[in-house]
Amino acid sequence: MGRITQRVDPESIADDLERRGRAAVAFVVEGRIEALPAKVIRRDDLYVGLDPSALPAGIAFDRATLILDDGSFWFDLRAVNLRGSMLPADHPPDDPSAPDGLAWFVFRAERETAWYYGRLREESEQ
Repeated sequence: MGRITQRVDPESIADDLERRGRAAVAFVVEGRIEALPAKVIRRDDLYVGLDPSALPAGIAFDRATLILDDGSFWFDLRAVNLRGSMLPADHPPDDPSAPDGLAWFVFRAERETAWYYGRLREESEQ
């Protein structure tokens, strides 16, 4: 008998979460973890839009976590967790749904994990 898991391939749910879910970016400022709501758009790159008035002065997003999540009930809960860094984007994403007035960054993921409780399954032991 294997282990029961809720883990899924991040790509299998990321597109749907970008369109319908919530997004937030967490980062460290002066030893404290801060989090901001975000708008996420994927084109050739993964763009993250943040309210510029909420950004701490001089912040360098060399370590950031991006969470995309959705669901209100246990079997609906699903999320993608991306860890990496963000660099200021040269331009906003070429997308009509990109809101004006946001500070845009390109997210460079170094590690990705995802879970979806509606897809619980047994994972074979190896």
